[in-house]
Amino acid sequence: MHGSNIFIFLKLVKCALANVSGSSFSVA
Repeated sequence: MHGSNIFIFLKLVKCALANVSGSSFSVA
């Protein structure tokens, strides 16, 4: 993984967490 790929991965993970726990992960 290089630079932008990591950012894309983190965005996908954050979206997944948001879907799982509702708005509990609405930080940052």
